[in-house]
Amino acid sequence: MIAVPNDVISPVASLLVSRRISFCDDVALDPTNSFGSGGRNWRSVVWDVQNDLSTIRTGYSILSNQQLMTIRSYLNKNFQGTENVVVLSASIMGFKEFTPYSVAISLTLTNYLLKSSTVTVSVYPDYAEKALPSVLISSPTYKVFSTWQQLNVFAHVNPSRCGNLSSAPMLFEWSVFEGSVLSSSIVNQGKDPRFLRLNPHTLIPGMTYTLFVQVTVVTSTQSVVTTDARRVLLVGRSGVKAKISGGSTITTMQSDAFVLDGSSSYAID
Repeated sequence: MIAVPNDVISPVASLLVSRRISFCDDVALDPTNSFGSGGRNWRSVVWDVQNDLSTIRTGYSILSNQQLMTIRSYLNKNFQGTENVVVLSASIMGFKEFTPYSVAISLTLTNYLLKSSTVTVSVYPDYAEKALPSVLISSPTYKVFSTWQQLNVFAHVNPSRCGNLSSAPMLFEWSVFEGSVLSSSIVNQGKDPRFLRLNPHTLIPGMTYTLFVQVTVVTSTQSVVTTDARRVLLVGRSGVKAKISGGSTITTMQSDAFVLDGSSSYAID
């Protein structure tokens, strides 16, 4: 009989979404930083959509059960993996001008060892600024980032269909939080303001960071549109590299003293 190992791989579900979107635009959900499938396909990928009662304000509507079921069914029928960004059209989401609402979208991943993880994000269209662009922080897929790596992330901005701001000037301001505290010692080394680039050994092993970017757009009428995005980054511990001097094979005489020198071993971080 084959038993489940004591040290079971636990998945981590990740779902990124632009914090503010125009009601004209599609919703992009990014699950690609999820990990813990154990090198196999996920045993199950389950999406859920509910009215987000925690963010509903005065004047907000709620979606009917039928509307929620339509979005839920579309997700579960078409997106049974985490390799690609999920796009929900404005028509599927039921966005309508001057009809604000908020929904909570959840993703539950279960691996072949029956371990599960759930993540939930809130999606609500912005009705105050129709030309609001959406922004996501994109990067190579860091399952668990190591401090000896160089960090490179990119603010990907999609102009709104309601207003062509693709050629409008954009200002990018990056911040890095250690836990919940803004770090003043971490300096962006990127030359392109759309990128956040940190040198190796800038981040502390075992610490969880939040990467935050604020994007400001100046329209042709000189009005200012501001939006932002954030993502969480876990910095793992890389352990120790053991080395024995003399190579993988050592030949010695029986009469000689036998010495093993491990002094060149080092901590990877």
